[in-house]
Amino acid sequence: MKLEAVGVEIKNLCKIFKSYHDKNGFYAVDHVSLQVEPGSLVTILGPSGCGKTTMLRMVAGFEIPSSGEILLKGREISTLPPNKRNVGMMFQSYALFPHLSVYDNIAYGLTLKRLPKPVIDQKVKDVLEIMQISTIIQRMPNQLSGGQQQRVALARAVVTEPSVLLFDEPLSNLDAKLREYMRDELRKIQQSLGITSIYVTHDQNEAMAISDKIVIMQAGTIEQMGTPWEIYTKPANRFVADFMGRANFVRSRITRIHPSETRVSTLGGEFTYTGDVSMISGENCVCMVRPDFFTFADNGKIEGRIVSRAYLGTSVEYVVAVGNEVVHMVDYGLRAHGIHAVGSIQHLAFDEKDICLFPAEAVDVEKEVHNV
Repeated sequence: MKLEAVGVEIKNLCKIFKSYHDKNGFYAVDHVSLQVEPGSLVTILGPSGCGKTTMLRMVAGFEIPSSGEILLKGREISTLPPNKRNVGMMFQSYALFPHLSVYDNIAYGLTLKRLPKPVIDQKVKDVLEIMQISTIIQRMPNQLSGGQQQRVALARAVVTEPSVLLFDEPLSNLDAKLREYMRDELRKIQQSLGITSIYVTHDQNEAMAISDKIVIMQAGTIEQMGTPWEIYTKPANRFVADFMGRANFVRSRITRIHPSETRVSTLGGEFTYTGDVSMISGENCVCMVRPDFFTFADNGKIEGRIVSRAYLGTSVEYVVAVGNEVVHMVDYGLRAHGIHAVGSIQHLAFDEKDICLFPAEAVDVEKEVHNV
């Protein structure tokens, strides 16, 4: 089975929820626009209440937009009922019919389309093989494991050959080990089918592992859209940097600005920043460095004292005091470096192309004044 790859375009989409106490309402989704390329998997990520599930439900047809457009293969679908959109959806709860067998659950949508029985049998057989669940065809949902239920729910969603497949936190009910396994299996199935997919989750690792593109939302708006690598290494702003993974934000100062580079003073050294800046020489700023960007180096510009450590098998996490700052570091090279003692003085370095600069917020300036 190979499904037609169809693109999704969302234009200036809004959803306003009104209440008795707030007649003007609030924007759950606030003028959002994005494009999902045919055959790709785009994950929408953000804190609770950011609008990610509301947007997914509008694409599915379970919520009606207050304004804006949703286009599927260039066709406007925002006013169509769910059953006219050719969109499949996999829910967090799986929503399997408890009184129907695996076969009947998967065949349900095909039966509603009044397809001939031989056609239904063949389509169900094909999707059972893809999901590798042919041996449980006659079981009832209460006889299935969590992973098997997920495969049945996914089979039911794709057997009708939808143009787009929507996922609403489909792995949240699984334990950690099974969740990781099914995450990888789901991605393989999505790629083998070639189906355009929009995936909502609150799990950052999950989003990083399976996505072609990630959309970071906050308060109903999109903060950044990019590949997992772009989102992690070059966050558009401090919110994205803080939300997506762990980050150190250290007080810094711009010392010199040249046409091709900027010199930044931070953590007791001076470093080169090659990205664009909207600040001026002498201005306070914040330098973002991921914990895994640090490395131990005898000639490193940064000198710090190890405050604490945690051995995690494949890595060691350190808390390091550098002057008035405290930074977190993850060392994956412990076979080469060994495990450093708490209280020892170490030199650190990082690749200068990996740092990001953000304008200083009021709390950063106040912190600097108090530490002078």
